[in-house]
Amino acid sequence: MMKFEHIKKGDQVFISIAVSLSGMIRGRNIGTFFIPVTVTSTTAKFFDCETNLDIKSTIRFRKNDGKEHRAGYNIFTAYVEGEKVNVYGESLTVRDQSEEHDMALKLAEKISQASSLVSLDNEVRMINWVSVTEKQCDAIISLVNSLPTKDRWCR
Repeated sequence: MMKFEHIKKGDQVFISIAVSLSGMIRGRNIGTFFIPVTVTSTTAKFFDCETNLDIKSTIRFRKNDGKEHRAGYNIFTAYVEGEKVNVYGESLTVRDQSEEHDMALKLAEKISQASSLVSLDNEVRMINWVSVTEKQCDAIISLVNSLPTKDRWCR
């Protein structure tokens, strides 16, 4: 039996989307979130879903296993709400995480802005580091040291 044998136009499935910090030395994954997509058409072997993602607007999935029908890396998988899945070694239950996804996107943008502001080679806001006082340096160091840290980046 196919995983999505009875899927029809208008049904909702979920895909997982990772939110990463861009522009960092190595992209860091803030989290992976399940967001809903709507089925727009079906055939005997496939179904198509519309998305509001910047990366693509329509995704074609195979009915038998829910995998995106294309070759390459980062292939999407369709999930059913309530399904138990393993993401990066963590067992998760598929549910609508649209709000969490949107909050993570906003946080990633703010982290990118903060990182850019203190960058030594910021083109938009060139800090004249030679004129920075010891008191200002101490304030920067104190603030940065107060931020949460990890022993090692794991994802």
